[in-house]
Amino acid sequence: MRLQRLGSLSAFLLLAATLAFTQEFRGRVQGVITDAVGAVAPGATLTLRNLATNVESTRTSNEQGRYIFDYVDPGTYSLTAELSGFRKSIQQNIPVQQRGDVTVDLKLEMGAVSESITVAAAPVSLELNTATRDLTIETKMVQDLPSGTRNPFQLAALDPTIVNRGSTIETQPYHHRTADEMDLGGGTKYRNDALLDGTPLIAGDKLGYTPPMEAVTEYTVQQNSVDAEFGHSAGGIVLMTMKSGTNRPHGSAYYYGRNADLNAITDRAVQRHSDTPYWNAGGTLGAPIIKNKLFVFGVYEKIENAQASPGTYTLPTALERKGDFSQSLAKDGKLRTIYDPTSTALQGTTYVRNPYPGNMIPANQQDPAARKILDNLWSPTSAGDDPTLLNNFKYLNELDFHY
Repeated sequence: MRLQRLGSLSAFLLLAATLAFTQEFRGRVQGVITDAVGAVAPGATLTLRNLATNVESTRTSNEQGRYIFDYVDPGTYSLTAELSGFRKSIQQNIPVQQRGDVTVDLKLEMGAVSESITVAAAPVSLELNTATRDLTIETKMVQDLPSGTRNPFQLAALDPTIVNRGSTIETQPYHHRTADEMDLGGGTKYRNDALLDGTPLIAGDKLGYTPPMEAVTEYTVQQNSVDAEFGHSAGGIVLMTMKSGTNRPHGSAYYYGRNADLNAITDRAVQRHSDTPYWNAGGTLGAPIIKNKLFVFGVYEKIENAQASPGTYTLPTALERKGDFSQSLAKDGKLRTIYDPTSTALQGTTYVRNPYPGNMIPANQQDPAARKILDNLWSPTSAGDDPTLLNNFKYLNELDFHY
């Protein structure tokens, strides 16, 4: 029994610790219900419905006519108010952003409950309950805005007060340091925090995960200083919400590529273009598993980045591979003498060696393992430079990165 209690206590503490280190990403909808003359309407039944999933929540207005819906997933909603003796009031197209606090006040008019008044125009999305300064990029902007980096964290640069302190490589779609390389309201580089659906991502200077652009439905940047609940950083906060499944199957497929054959000419001397092919492709799919209740969303992305890296080596010539150094010259055109290590002798205070006859190493002094290695080594691709024949192997190495 004691072990069972300790196990239960450990599980509770683990759950409490997990909750303590998770900031809430969901929003809130609240307001006041009144009648035609402005008197509060307590006891009204309010139903908040997600227009994409048809998931509903119900509340009742209190004595002051107030209502509140907490933990509302980002999305677009409708709000219905019903009270005996009044017409049903319906407000459509209520946008709820991540961590949004939306106020929607409804007015009831006298009439039968079977009658209804519907307002289709979206209400003005004012957050009256916070003084936080933030920039929110909604789904349509995330999808439609052109992005050369395909890194969702680079969307923060839409705010003119934000400065990117990272290098060019850190703007690539796969780079996990991007969010922490920016100054968000001051010198906050390496002091920011990034959250995905309320879960902190940053460990040290990097993120544990950078989602594909196509999987993000909303992006918010909160500049320093931020609300007290964000206690794990000394800088700004980056918030992202992933897409989810809905009652209507939906998805996308995308391809962003850079074909080396279509690149501009970068070397006018030899009329050669840049050999740096790159492509980024993937797709998303969202669908209902149980309509109005359970949904699934998945994303797949692959990146191939080949970077051309020219270089040179100096490799043994065909004669040198046989031990023949009779044609191996120094830069001044003189023979590079090869000495026999087995002839080493002490003359006074100096060790001396004899050169090989004809500057050739006898076959019986050549190591069989070295000969095997030489047989499998690349051959020179050019005559080399000057009499030394140095840099006789020129190559264009393509470094392939797959993600």
